[in-house]
Amino acid sequence: MAELKPLKVLALSSQGREPDLSCVYQRLGQLVDLELRELDKNEQRNLRRYLSAVDLGRYDRLLLDLHFKNIHRQTAFLRQVPG
Repeated sequence: MAELKPLKVLALSSQGREPDLSCVYQRLGQLVDLELRELDKNEQRNLRRYLSAVDLGRYDRLLLDLHFKNIHRQTAFLRQVPG
């Protein structure tokens, strides 16, 4: 029987996020192979530039926990991102 690999997830969150969701990410990290990155405002506003330096092929899923206004402005780009 083949061994199941844990899902590899890249989570992008805001620096200094309120409310603090560290306990949520801690629990999620117990269930999947989680890499959490906290982005500053400039990185959130230009996800294309930020993600161009990330090997997205290493991840099965991309989880965005960012301000809606920053995600909404970049939906055309985000539709093209795998995961």
